[in-house]
Amino acid sequence: MEELRIHPRLEERHIKGLLEIDRLRFQQEPSQVFFDYAKKFPWTYTVLTLNDNVHGYGLVVPVNAFGSEAMQRGEMDENELIYKHTVEDFDKCSAFYLPSIAVLPRTKAVFSSRLVGYTLGGVLRARKPAFAIAISKNGESIAKEIGMQENRYIGPLQGLDGFIPKLFKKPAFDFKINN
Repeated sequence: MEELRIHPRLEERHIKGLLEIDRLRFQQEPSQVFFDYAKKFPWTYTVLTLNDNVHGYGLVVPVNAFGSEAMQRGEMDENELIYKHTVEDFDKCSAFYLPSIAVLPRTKAVFSSRLVGYTLGGVLRARKPAFAIAISKNGESIAKEIGMQENRYIGPLQGLDGFIPKLFKKPAFDFKINN
């Protein structure tokens, strides 16, 4: 029997699996920024395991206003945003940056959907804006599926396999009950 689990934070035992996913999906080795960030902000990660093997992860970065605006305008790269503009409390951030949701190629679609739902559920209900820069067709598909608005992106992030990066935004949600 398969045991699927969603972990609401990154644990030391998950890091090797995340590195493998990044190698396969993004064709890159992690930077020192990744290791520093993962150690300092493990609660920004959601990790999907199947039988204790990492199959995917999602990352939601709470950022300050300056970082949010500069990143969306293409004036800073992801490392600078994550290193200098992460806010240590989801409640005190100005916006959420959604840099990555990735799974192993062999992961079942239903499991991927659960990871996306768990990672983004709170963000989509939050009364704060959120943004993502899709660097792949999969990223674009997720952003569109959750109703984010497509915008033009000109900046330092590069797309995978010839994909042209796109900025996606979700405005702040203001829930009001009409009586």
